[in-house]
Amino acid sequence: MVLLALGVCNRGFAENAASTGRVKSQVASALVEKKVGDRLRKLVELGSGLALSEITEALEVAQRLDELRARAVLRESAVKRWSQLAPAAAWAYVATLPEGRGKLDLVRIVAPAFAKNDLVHAAAVVTAMAGSRSRIEAVGIIAEVWARSDVVASLQWARGLSAGPAQETALYNIRFIWVHSDPAAASEDVRHLPPGDTKNALMMNIAGEWAARDPQQAITWARALPDAAEQELAFSNIVESWADASPRQAGEFAMQLPAQFRQRALIAVVARWATQDPSAAAACALQVPDAVVQGRGLAEVFSVWASVDPDAARNWVNALEPAPRREAAVQAYVEAVAEWAPEAAARMAVEISDPAVRWQRVERCVTSWYELDAAPARRWFEAADLSVENKRQWLSAHGNN
Repeated sequence: MVLLALGVCNRGFAENAASTGRVKSQVASALVEKKVGDRLRKLVELGSGLALSEITEALEVAQRLDELRARAVLRESAVKRWSQLAPAAAWAYVATLPEGRGKLDLVRIVAPAFAKNDLVHAAAVVTAMAGSRSRIEAVGIIAEVWARSDVVASLQWARGLSAGPAQETALYNIRFIWVHSDPAAASEDVRHLPPGDTKNALMMNIAGEWAARDPQQAITWARALPDAAEQELAFSNIVESWADASPRQAGEFAMQLPAQFRQRALIAVVARWATQDPSAAAACALQVPDAVVQGRGLAEVFSVWASVDPDAARNWVNALEPAPRREAAVQAYVEAVAEWAPEAAARMAVEISDPAVRWQRVERCVTSWYELDAAPARRWFEAADLSVENKRQWLSAHGNN
């Protein structure tokens, strides 16, 4: 009933709209559309084509609309157009609005255009705003735009802000630009941050970006870190990034790391290598005398390989000689394909040597297969090399007493 009433109000506006302005006429035309999507689309199109002289009228018209969503769409599209034509004036309008979600949405539209048009003026205006959620948002946007052109100047500005959420947001945004533009310089600043999620995320970005440019320099930086947990984080991201270009070299380096770092680093290498040469990545994982690396590494490989080329992945596993390493590959393959190819997973799962694990995997796979295509799943299951008791239990649960 509420929506119906809103629709009636809008139709009344359309019928009574004066024909003295293009904006009023086009809004009236949009509001008589029967479908909501068509009405809103026309309002967006109207806003995106406004002349500078028409924007004030469009905002006045929007303010008089009864339907809230139509009002919001027309206002947002008009302000977006204003930010393209006269960003400082658009910002002055947005700054006068009452605090709320609508103002925040408009800040996100106008602040980047304002900053790109006149960065120094935008920074001064935003800095002078009264404390509010929209000020924090605007300061963060200005900081990010500024950092993309001049990190040093943006940092100087941000550090001059009063301590509080706005300054924290500005520094956060600047640092995440900085670690990609100059990871070596950013590393010194990040080193002094207090431990926590933000520092860890920045270090991951430094490690990955630096390793892509100069792996040896990145390694030197990581070795000098004072905290073991930070070193582990850095090394795993260095080798992962390095593996994009030279997976074998990255893997050889990871193998030489101290035991407390090696496991995580090797898994990272194998995961990235899997997207380039899955057979080589799988072979690498199997060569590591560590069950955790084998299991998790192979899981990473088959999650990629089996989804793109399941036949090649299955043939690779089948070609392995019977041994504990083949067992690890079989289990990883089954886990990777069980959800989307239960038939293939079931046929491989019967090769698992541990009876308890074999039955657990087979039961899961054949049950999924049965739900998709009951007859062939049942025929395969009845002929499979499984214990009489396992077969009796499963067939009893699936309607064969």
